[in-house]
Amino acid sequence: MSDLTPFFAPKSVAVVGASARESSVGHAVLKNLLEGGMPAHWAPKDGSTGFPGPVYPVNHKGGEILGRQVFKSLGEIGEPIDLIVVAIPPKYIPGVMDEAGGLGVPAAIVISAGFSEMGEEGQALQDDMLARAQKHGIRVVGPNCLGVIRPETMLNASFGAGGPPAGPIGLLSQSGALITGLISYTEREHFGLSAAVSLGAKADVDDVEMLRWLGEDEATKAAAIYVEAFPEPRKFMEAAAEVARKKPVVALKGGA
Repeated sequence: MSDLTPFFAPKSVAVVGASARESSVGHAVLKNLLEGGMPAHWAPKDGSTGFPGPVYPVNHKGGEILGRQVFKSLGEIGEPIDLIVVAIPPKYIPGVMDEAGGLGVPAAIVISAGFSEMGEEGQALQDDMLARAQKHGIRVVGPNCLGVIRPETMLNASFGAGGPPAGPIGLLSQSGALITGLISYTEREHFGLSAAVSLGAKADVDDVEMLRWLGEDEATKAAAIYVEAFPEPRKFMEAAAEVARKKPVVALKGGA
């Protein structure tokens, strides 16, 4: 099984496309990483809710955002980076993969839309991005996704409006809106999540791989999955059967 740990327990995170504009996705991602987005009454006893490791905002304009120095490129950071969260126009992302690959970055969450869902041109751009990522050994969640949340490690690498408390349920979803709704539900109903992963277009990491990871994850006692399409249904059912021997798996397919 591929090691997806950098998506859940990175030592450092860079936000490519961090922005001072409060309405932007890049600003929301950076703020969630720094502050966590968790309701105050769910916070740890020490009051900390943000990601404990280094968080590096990256924007070609430089400057400062939310009290953090902004780097003009990944290479300017000069420190190891475990995970990049990318929220920039899609045409620039293949180049980001090349830069990240040269720095040894193992994982990328691509928030940006404008890929396969946009037709042939978007699909070609997605294929180019993925080819460059694979050339450098970078695993990719997305594109066109909400992000990844791992309460146990205080990681909220998403642009969602909040963060759930830590708990036993691992959530996978193609729909970012569904994850946002369920996070609100966790607060109302007082339960938590071991992880929340918005898979988006599933250009690289898919339901099968994530489900198997949750199956091995000690913090996950049950897996909940929402899917809109099964590109390889047999592989999914095989993975679900494997994981279900260890913990409950509940899957809902949209439109069925």
